[in-house]
Amino acid sequence: MDALVQDGPAGEARDGERRSRRRAPARAGGTFQPLHKYLEDRYATMVVLKVSEIEDILGFALPAQAWTDRAWWTVADPNTPAGPYADAWKSARRTAVPNLLAHTVVFERMSQSPV
Repeated sequence: MDALVQDGPAGEARDGERRSRRRAPARAGGTFQPLHKYLEDRYATMVVLKVSEIEDILGFALPAQAWTDRAWWTVADPNTPAGPYADAWKSARRTAVPNLLAHTVVFERMSQSPV
């Protein structure tokens, strides 16, 4: 995998460095950063976690909606009041599909479009 490098003044890669064709995704920040890092560091295409395991990774309890409301995990608009937490998996290039009865969430890697 090519290292991501910042452009030089003229928009060119610095000497001796290769430029990746992929653009770096926005990083999730704040309280959900540990979940982002966990998902980003996994090589598996599909990661299945119990909601309690997600809470262990984060170090705090998720709201009740995470246990009972499918929409909490599948929120499409990151600008909605409940949406910024979804950046944890979206910026790790994953989708979240909850199984509320089993109290699990499947985080699946999004396919990359050819460049």
